[in-house]
Amino acid sequence: MVINAAATRLLIDAGVKSVLLLWDKSNRGMAVKATHKGDKNAYSVSVSPGKHSGSLRAKAFMAHIGWRAPRRETLLATWNAKEKMFELTLPEKYLRSD
Repeated sequence: MVINAAATRLLIDAGVKSVLLLWDKSNRGMAVKATHKGDKNAYSVSVSPGKHSGSLRAKAFMAHIGWRAPRRETLLATWNAKEKMFELTLPEKYLRSD
């Protein structure tokens, strides 16, 4: 997963270095929520040297939820500062139905 510069700045400003990936199958909702580094379910957020973007390795999670986009997709996420969490809805056409 690649995180654009604006979203990366929000994570840096909030002190987020590790996140949980949350999934709501019935609503196709996904969240990227801050957690502590020691959390066994945490994903580390990598930030580019110039802080222009961030990323996390979530291939297993994306396979688990059935994500099947043929190429990179840009998705709109909403930042919830109180929860230190991005929330988004995934397009149904890229999700496996089983």
